[in-house]
Amino acid sequence: MIYLWIVIGVLLGAASLLSMVRLMLGPTILDRALSVDVLLASAIAGIGAFAAFHRDPTVLPIMLVLALLGFVSSVSVSRFVAKRHREAEQAERIEP
Repeated sequence: MIYLWIVIGVLLGAASLLSMVRLMLGPTILDRALSVDVLLASAIAGIGAFAAFHRDPTVLPIMLVLALLGFVSSVSVSRFVAKRHREAEQAERIEP
């Protein structure tokens, strides 16, 4: 059982580390938003693994809040980028 915990920890740690690198190097806001989503998914997976191994359902509300936070942040960033893109297109039409 301890080997399974080690494998899970290494895989989630690698995903989090690569996501942090993408967060720092991402040239666009969409790259950074995607890396934050991966970080949240890694956290949810880690908490879910903890809950499954310890048979502890008390951490499920934390997972729900993290999932909701990830969804809301993705939607708000995509709306922000879409609005900025629309404004840029309108500015290009005005300035021929």
